[in-house]
Amino acid sequence: MINSSYMKTIYSHTISKVCIKILLFVFLSGYSILSAQPTAFRYDSTLIQSGLQNEDECDAYTNSMRQVLVVTNTDSSFMTFLSDADYLNPFLNETKQVYSLDSNRRVQSLSYHYGDSLSWINNSKEIYAYDASGRVICTTIQSWSDFHSSWVNYERDSTQFSASGLITRSAQHLWDTLSASWTILRSFDYTFDANDRLLEQTELYFLSSGSIFSGTKYLYSYNINGKLLSSYSLFYSVPYAYWQNANGQEYYYDAADRDTMDLTLTGDSVFWIPDTRQVKILNGLGLVILNTFSTWTAGNWVDVNRTFYDYNVQNLDSLETTQTFDGTGWAYSGQIFFTYTPTNRIAERVTQYWDVSGWVNSSDFRFTYDAADSLTEALSSSWVNGAWLDNSKDITLYFSYSPPSIYTALQLYSVNDGWQTVDEQRVTYDTANHIVYTWYDGHAGISGGEMWYDFYADGTLYHEHGYGCSMGGLGSIVDRYHYHLLNVDVQLNPSSGCPGDTLMPVVNVTGDNAPFTFLWTPGGAVSDSTLAEPYLFPIGSTDYYLSAYDDSGSVSIREVMARTFVPVPVDLGPDTLLCTGVAYVLDAGNQFNQYLWQDGSTLSSFAFTAGAPGNYYYSVLVTDSNQCRNVDSVQVTVDACNAIAEYNFNDVVFYPNPADNNFCIIQKGSSEKFIISLNAFDGKSILDLESETNSICIDTKALSDGVYICTFRTINSVPRKSKVIVKH
Repeated sequence: MINSSYMKTIYSHTISKVCIKILLFVFLSGYSILSAQPTAFRYDSTLIQSGLQNEDECDAYTNSMRQVLVVTNTDSSFMTFLSDADYLNPFLNETKQVYSLDSNRRVQSLSYHYGDSLSWINNSKEIYAYDASGRVICTTIQSWSDFHSSWVNYERDSTQFSASGLITRSAQHLWDTLSASWTILRSFDYTFDANDRLLEQTELYFLSSGSIFSGTKYLYSYNINGKLLSSYSLFYSVPYAYWQNANGQEYYYDAADRDTMDLTLTGDSVFWIPDTRQVKILNGLGLVILNTFSTWTAGNWVDVNRTFYDYNVQNLDSLETTQTFDGTGWAYSGQIFFTYTPTNRIAERVTQYWDVSGWVNSSDFRFTYDAADSLTEALSSSWVNGAWLDNSKDITLYFSYSPPSIYTALQLYSVNDGWQTVDEQRVTYDTANHIVYTWYDGHAGISGGEMWYDFYADGTLYHEHGYGCSMGGLGSIVDRYHYHLLNVDVQLNPSSGCPGDTLMPVVNVTGDNAPFTFLWTPGGAVSDSTLAEPYLFPIGSTDYYLSAYDDSGSVSIREVMARTFVPVPVDLGPDTLLCTGVAYVLDAGNQFNQYLWQDGSTLSSFAFTAGAPGNYYYSVLVTDSNQCRNVDSVQVTVDACNAIAEYNFNDVVFYPNPADNNFCIIQKGSSEKFIISLNAFDGKSILDLESETNSICIDTKALSDGVYICTFRTINSVPRKSKVIVKH
């Protein structure tokens, strides 16, 4: 028969293997091996445990131990090294566990190694697969084969989950070398209702051939309020290949959903057969006042015994009277009296049995409390020859209530020796409820021990030392220190800059073995490579590496990128020449966040009108989206642009100048073709024309007022240039 609590136990035992893995990974995450940025380089090698120990005897330390945790971007390792107790010999490899991590910092594989002097020998490996929710759905166990010089399959455990995260199937397979395939060893399947209550659980065990060797099935049902109505177990009949009833239990409730009857059943190949029954009668408060136990005999329920319950005014159990049915009537068989303290703590429990003529004492338990209402003594006695004879007592003494410091002892009584202490213990806690001291002494000195514990401010264990030994000196002694992972965190302030900027790192180091020393690389781009927070002078985008060391030899290395942005260029154009009175606009573009012109204005463009003749300088300081600055300037030459004497070369004439609507070029004394180029004063090409006759006229109505350069050239002549003023 199984009840609801046992049902939960079966389920929890089945998933315990998965839970162990989860707890292991949670423990590792406390050392930060599962939480890091996978893109930036990291390397941590930290001494996390060290001390002296003897795991076999209590007389002296036999070896010293060091445990190192190494964390990188892709894996993490626990390594244990042993040396002699006097540290005269080097530390040699003992054990190693390597955790390979995927890009999400989840454990991808876990390999175990043992030490052989200065080398590591492969032993076994576990490989993990995950579902989309990050749960382990498959664990493949491999062992190392020296013969094959590789890892070979040994076992595979798979798990499936429901949408709500409950395990619906787990299976174990073994590797068959001959067939080079997995063969199932056992499977566990679970079915749940819409409220995630277990409805069916099937356990199957298989032979190497794949056929079922044995199996058990559990079936459950519930009422509308979720109370368990029935639980049945069936076993698999291999010869007949079907499920056969084994045993079951059914539960019945009244209208208030209170338990009023329980039935146990036994099964055969076809039917469920009643076995036992308990019927409960409740009072108006829901307290049991009568419980009758019956067995199924020859097709009928036959009463066996019943118990009546009486309660005091506080509704505490004060008297239980049991009667046995002898076939013709009910007869007394036993009773139990309960008395209580004024605070409703049990003070005494007396049992009696019926001896035809009356009630006879049997046993007595008396309980004593201190002023804080804490139990200090539980005394057990038996009725012998008309008097109470003490048997044993449990003693509890409170040296302190907050934080607790408690002494407990077990004493036995004999007529010849009186009271003898056979087992005693003391436990002391700190204000954070950590055990800081334990002491115990076993019966007649057979065993004993004493341990002290110290903790860091964050509640993690710092130091443990003490012993636990048997009478023959066997046991262990330990003096061990625990350390946090040496971890350096680097942030840049600001995180990026522009050419020539100085960056300041903000460094936070956690660890237990100060002082710390530091080294920055590349060292040529920092103010002092041995400071924790020097000034950084990146030349372009630079990858810096900071190494932090403590006095135990631990090291933590982090990569930090100092990103240098390339400023966005600004261009106001070339220097130019303007006529007095001409309006002009300098445009810096709209791709910048901020603008600052030479006169303090902050628009993206600067408009002005050319004034008196002379040279003028205009500049703008711009700031782009990365807060990088750039600058550009131009020279503007202002000309009065009065009439200019017509250029009368021997063979070329330019007129009129200034020009209004047109401008003409005449070649004298030759009909050779010529080319005319018109350019703005900043060099920008306006047009290029080839003559058909000895003259060309250019339409200037569309040109802006200003100064232009007109160039005349032929194949055989030297180019002639004339400054042309357009003024409408």
